[in-house]
Amino acid sequence: RSFREIKDTVLTGLGKKPCDLKLENVRLVNVCSREIYATDIYIRKGRIISICPDAGLHAKRVIPCALQRATLLRRHGTVTRKRRPLVARSRISAAALRAAARAG
Repeated sequence: RSFREIKDTVLTGLGKKPCDLKLENVRLVNVCSREIYATDIYIRKGRIISICPDAGLHAKRVIPCALQRATLLRRHGTVTRKRRPLVARSRISAAALRAAARAG
């Protein structure tokens, strides 16, 4: 990454530049501890800036995800929003997926 990209990411995290996208009311799955967190995800130029629900950052586009399900993608461990049941292509156990589906 270049210095400009890093500077842009830092300025966005400080709230001096707006994020491109905010995924609101997301259920984030920690694959190590198998915990599920209710949070917001802020993204700028394809990079996650914050996963803090009260970060207070501004976004150009907000997608409410309260009733959405997530599909976990193996590539970079990223999460994308889809309208399908929870499907994992990563190292999450089947039991953790069933628990996440029941919670959601």
